[in-house]
Amino acid sequence: MSTSTAGACSCAGGDSALSTTANIISILIFAYVLLVGGLYQFASYQQSNGDTSELLEKAAEFRTQTHELKTRHQEMNAKLKGLAKDTAVQAQEQNTNVTNIIGNVEKERGHKWCFIWREITFKPLRERVGLTQQLDLLQGRLHLKV
Repeated sequence: MSTSTAGACSCAGGDSALSTTANIISILIFAYVLLVGGLYQFASYQQSNGDTSELLEKAAEFRTQTHELKTRHQEMNAKLKGLAKDTAVQAQEQNTNVTNIIGNVEKERGHKWCFIWREITFKPLRERVGLTQQLDLLQGRLHLKV
């Protein structure tokens, strides 16, 4: 009868020195990986806190700029409304002036549009020419007195 020794260990004293060293090295590597992973997580957490504070600062700055723009927009709207009212008043005044001129010309010369058009276009020009002549006379008087 032959006995098989294939599955039996003939080691009487336990593990060899090489296997014990390999086990210790693998435990140290595992501990090193855990330590590096923890340090990486801690560094990522610190960096995210810094990024969050920067984002909060930028959001606060954005809010103040938005508020400033909103107040400027409201001021500009108020100014534009004032300008629109002034323009509407001036347009109404011009409309009444033109209506008066047309009414006066119609009374004086009839309902011919050529006379009305001539009166509307050339009256301001005649007024300006008269003002420039008066200014020239005043300047001439001032030069004579000097």
